[in-house]
Amino acid sequence: MNIKCLSSFHGLVRVRWKPVLIAAAMLPVVALFFFLSIQEPVCIDDCNSYVILMGFAPWKMSYWQLLHHAFRGWTVPVFFSAFGQYSVASAQWIVVAQALLLLVSTTVFALTVASRFASSQRWWISMTVIVTLAFQQGYLLFSSFLLSDSLAWTLVLFLLAIVLVSDRLLLRFGYFRFAALYLIVGWMATGARDANQQLLIILTAYLLVRWYTIFTGKQVALLAAGVLCICGVQAHYARSRYRFNMENVLVGRILPDPDARRFFVRHGMPPALAELGHSLSLQPLEAVNISVVEEERERFERSGTRYLDAAPKTYLLWLLTHPGRVAQTLFADRAFIFTSDFLWLEESRLQLATVARRLETGSETDKRSVPPFFAVRQELLLLRPSVMERIPLLLRFALLLSLSAWAVWRNSRSFFKDVGGFALLVSIAGIVNACSGFIADTWQLSEMERHAAIGNMLFNTGTLILLLWAVQEVATYRKWLGCSRVCS
Repeated sequence: MNIKCLSSFHGLVRVRWKPVLIAAAMLPVVALFFFLSIQEPVCIDDCNSYVILMGFAPWKMSYWQLLHHAFRGWTVPVFFSAFGQYSVASAQWIVVAQALLLLVSTTVFALTVASRFASSQRWWISMTVIVTLAFQQGYLLFSSFLLSDSLAWTLVLFLLAIVLVSDRLLLRFGYFRFAALYLIVGWMATGARDANQQLLIILTAYLLVRWYTIFTGKQVALLAAGVLCICGVQAHYARSRYRFNMENVLVGRILPDPDARRFFVRHGMPPALAELGHSLSLQPLEAVNISVVEEERERFERSGTRYLDAAPKTYLLWLLTHPGRVAQTLFADRAFIFTSDFLWLEESRLQLATVARRLETGSETDKRSVPPFFAVRQELLLLRPSVMERIPLLLRFALLLSLSAWAVWRNSRSFFKDVGGFALLVSIAGIVNACSGFIADTWQLSEMERHAAIGNMLFNTGTLILLLWAVQEVATYRKWLGCSRVCS
């Protein structure tokens, strides 16, 4: 009896001390993450489209008029506007907030993944592995850029966590609260990055298939309608962005290509517009001449602006009907699509892009308003690409395919309901997202790599989780095999 009480006491102590141990282990991780990710704020490329609401009060009509006519999605401008007037100090606090949210979302996602592994040892291993994803080189830097990437990836991680523990959320909060939480986070994620619409649709399909025996017909229709409404509204307001990217694609890759040009003419492109292609040069994706694209785009705008509304559908049809050409292009540029070593701007360009330089303020007052611990130089970033980045890309694809085949062979039904099926879904969604993001524009390489970055991160994340799941399954299988031999 005493032994049983002592055993129960030790078990209770272990349970109570677990949060303390987690907090103690996270402290150095948090310190290192903040030290490396919170740099001097940088405003470059699309930054001006995201800071337009800063300094405007949300209770004034001008705020909502600017938001309605904003060139970019709503999530990031609204988030930035919470920090007041655009200045060096407010930009620095945006960097701090982005880094904090990214760390919180990564930790939440790591906890949800770890909760899907049975033993305490595997819990700690999976927790550690997922947290290290926050230190991948590319996204470790993005918190210091006043762009959409950091917040977009943060919201994606929250969305993945919701889907992964959907069974517990449904059991505790019920369908309507779960659906409201899922749709709100999904709406914010698509508002931060247009390409997140793909992920939202894939995750929604996964939820509906996984819980089709629990959801009623009305509940399925309500969730599907909510997601389609979000994506439809987002696509409507993103038309101007699609037109801009479509111009780059047309003058950089479609019109200079005789086969593609004939295809577009057969599907509605005015022949007079296609004639421009004879004088255009085909732009390789890995070395686009931006000045040439800008000049040719101006020529195109003088004669083909009306055609741009129909061009995206024709381009999608071109991609679907020419899988060989598309696969050849993606394979040739695979090293640029699936990389986390991106956005390494030249030092001269980086210095010109800092908020302080852009505002031309160098006073002591502005410098003192920046917290000294956070004003760390960009050159102090010491970490190189992650472990997944060191594994050759083709080997990563082979690993993904072999683990998936083995899992389906073992037990296909339970696999797709387990964390393994979720990991496979995330990997596939990441591949689709990265490839579509890369070929949806024709611009400078670092920008196109940035478009593919979230998809690449999804691919790495899904593959890592699938590998962790496979290790658990192998250990379980060996245990079962050993038990069966002893019993026989």
